[in-house]
Amino acid sequence: MWRIITLAVLLLVSSCATTGPSVTDTEPQNLGTEEVARALDIWEDFRQDEKEQLLKRSLEINPNPITYHLLGQLYLGAQRYEEAKNAYSEATKRDSSFARGFFELGQLGLWHLPDQPREEALANLRQAFALDPANPHYGLFLADQLRWDENTLPEAVEVFETLASPRQGDPMVFIAYAQFLLDTDNRSKAQEILNRAKVLTDLSGNLYHSGAILSPLYRSDRLDEAEFFLSRLESSGEQDYWLYVGVGGELFNQGYFAQAYRLLVRALDLQNPLEGEHQFYLGLGEFLIDGSTNHLETFVSMDETSLYATVAQFVLAQSSNSPDTQARYQAMVQRIESEWGPVNEKMDYVPWLAAVISSSGI
Repeated sequence: MWRIITLAVLLLVSSCATTGPSVTDTEPQNLGTEEVARALDIWEDFRQDEKEQLLKRSLEINPNPITYHLLGQLYLGAQRYEEAKNAYSEATKRDSSFARGFFELGQLGLWHLPDQPREEALANLRQAFALDPANPHYGLFLADQLRWDENTLPEAVEVFETLASPRQGDPMVFIAYAQFLLDTDNRSKAQEILNRAKVLTDLSGNLYHSGAILSPLYRSDRLDEAEFFLSRLESSGEQDYWLYVGVGGELFNQGYFAQAYRLLVRALDLQNPLEGEHQFYLGLGEFLIDGSTNHLETFVSMDETSLYATVAQFVLAQSSNSPDTQARYQAMVQRIESEWGPVNEKMDYVPWLAAVISSSGI
């Protein structure tokens, strides 16, 4: 019975966005709020094959882009990428204004279809943004793909400018645009955009916005403003572990070790020890700030095999004047060069690695 009602709910949802037989033409009538809520609630209880059968049955009754999109999502989750592509494509054929379908096709092509030309994926992303230029998710993702090729770099600027038009008020758009401008050495324009980002972030009071704006503020040497948002985040009382390690990890990787350490310690209040590389950041940050190794020792007790562990083992050997310090150093360099490439080049854009090697005196 609940499979019938769930099918009816699928039809009801899809009929809101497309023409075709209504749910009352094909399934039990008078679905109340409780039935709809129950049908959606038990959706996750169905097996993969049952979900697929329900969606296909719904499409037999009412072929529409929404349900094709849901089928594509189901295939994507099952790593059935070609079938996902076919479902998303069918959704866009049924409705050429269905921006979400074009966006999913673009992402799928970039991430999961290595034989598909990159330009085809970009064309789908461009179409999604053209259909819904006010959607920051579509625009920011497209700009991030365009920015790495000098041939499409001007187009990335155009996308950011469209997103940052006066009618838009999403702080993340201006924060991302400011980061982009700093990356491309347009510091004057970056400060203009960062000013707008700061106002919007302050007004929103959103802690994720406060975390995201820290990097461009520090990069612009706007230290007092950065401290304001860092303190807001640090003292918020928010119980979100991933907020603190996410922002802390980003700051650490950009070389703001003391600021990152403050947020990672805040995360430690929620989970001790931290997970994986975040415990490494915490430990290395502690070492670089005051020479202590407690958190780094905890990390090594958790992980003895990763690249980060190789770095941590060298730092611990160095701090204790161990006779195998030189050997640990050579092991670290060899590991980095085998996985990341030449150490000298990597040091140029991994500040913590530069700090480790600089502190070694080797």
